[in-house]
Amino acid sequence: MTISLNDNSDDSAESWKERQRKGTAVSKDDLPWTSRVDRQKSGAPLATDIPPSADPPQRTVRESQLFTEDTQKERRARINDICDRYDIKGSPLELDRTDLSQLIVDDQNGILYCYIPKVACTNWKRIMMILTGSSKGETNPLDIQASDSHLKNGFKTLNQFSNSEILYRVNHYLKFMFVRHPFERLLSAYKNKFHERYSVYFQKKFGRKIIRRYRPEAKAESLVYGNDVTFREFVTYVLDPRTHIEGLNEHWRQYYKLCHPCHIPYDVIGKYETLYPDARVVLEKAQVDHKVSFPTYPPSFKKAKTIDYIRDFYSTIPSQDIRDLKATYGLDFEFFGYKYPFLNDSAAP
Repeated sequence: MTISLNDNSDDSAESWKERQRKGTAVSKDDLPWTSRVDRQKSGAPLATDIPPSADPPQRTVRESQLFTEDTQKERRARINDICDRYDIKGSPLELDRTDLSQLIVDDQNGILYCYIPKVACTNWKRIMMILTGSSKGETNPLDIQASDSHLKNGFKTLNQFSNSEILYRVNHYLKFMFVRHPFERLLSAYKNKFHERYSVYFQKKFGRKIIRRYRPEAKAESLVYGNDVTFREFVTYVLDPRTHIEGLNEHWRQYYKLCHPCHIPYDVIGKYETLYPDARVVLEKAQVDHKVSFPTYPPSFKKAKTIDYIRDFYSTIPSQDIRDLKATYGLDFEFFGYKYPFLNDSAAP
């Protein structure tokens, strides 16, 4: 089973703007995070960054097909209902061109992939490189350097096409995206961008700014390198109105602002919690499962689940900031069926 953060709250029709203004009413006693964390340590990778088990529940082939079809119908219906509820459905042509830059285009196989950083996007980009013929002959996704998969000029994206070409691809290509619990992704982005040695760009561009803004009497070394940002400082930065005026970086920008599910009718909505079966659905529906497989990892690669690890980090965050985070990522919680604030082993389909 995969760690997920859930609650028992319902999806009321209360105004999104009103809920964003006041946040979700959660008392301090409701929060499950009680222990503390050493904010300065780099720590191990999040357990939730290790993909879930590749072995789905034992079902017949037909049972598995029906299960995945029903699951995808439920996910699509949920999104349609919320788009209708808030009256935000529209055409992809109503979006700014920059809003379509997350959609990678594979014209050879008729695929559109909206990538979301910190949700298995490196492996999906590797697969897209193989399918589009830009992998330099590599056929195993894990043989492609991660850095190569993130080159800005490595793919065609939907914003590069004319209006008629955009509509044709949206209407005729297989469209898919993957999400995970918003709070897990936020913590994963923090760990990856502010504590990994190779993330110097983020530490200098964002880390130094965060320390300068929110740490009184910061040490000169911190202001130079920006590599010791605390999770609380990072959350303060994400919630700061100035940050939203500047624009959230794609690694912590909301899913609905990256992939626009009310303007792009996705055929497959994958979840990190069901990564492998959902990946198979994508490749089978695209009829490319004979060309490439989604990478799996040996059991020795998997880490023990660390619910306490996630709790420790969020225990450093004031309860009001937790509520504000819920408001900031509120539509992501709603669109994709994630709950808050209880930790357990279940999630929406």
